[in-house]
Amino acid sequence: MFNSYGFNMLLRGVFMAETTVMVTAPRGGVAGVLAAAARCRATQMFVAPPVVVAIARDGAGPEGFPDLVRIHCGGAPLSTAAALAFHEMFPDIELSLALGSTKGGVISKMIGHEECRHVKSTGRLCSGVEAKVVDIVTGELLSINEEGELRIRSPSVMLGALLTSAVHMYLSVN
Repeated sequence: MFNSYGFNMLLRGVFMAETTVMVTAPRGGVAGVLAAAARCRATQMFVAPPVVVAIARDGAGPEGFPDLVRIHCGGAPLSTAAALAFHEMFPDIELSLALGSTKGGVISKMIGHEECRHVKSTGRLCSGVEAKVVDIVTGELLSINEEGELRIRSPSVMLGALLTSAVHMYLSVN
């Protein structure tokens, strides 16, 4: 679990003078995360989609997490079915989806209870982030509802990856 996302959330807890409980996969996996959240009466959780799926599927219901206000989910896409199942079981807990990357930081996030109810959204762009969708071949800017490549510009995003022969060989083998 320990990548830039986990590290940033750990630092966030320190800077905001919050109690932070960190559970790593070898110490119990998803079951360990859920047990720690219930035992420590967590108010917020920063998780990956498999934890949201497990909470919706196996969770103890709202009584198992009486103090939980918000779950921040990132790292991979969360299916619509999983988000709907979570909202059905926990209607008062905000499920805040975020878009970002390990190398680029948070790009977008959901703010507020109403925004968290939109299951096919990752919220609004964070401060200082610019985004556009361009044609994959020509690089020209596309309009609304057109498919293309998402390009992000932000102080926290790398300028690009150099596709060296070693990287190219790794990608073609795997």
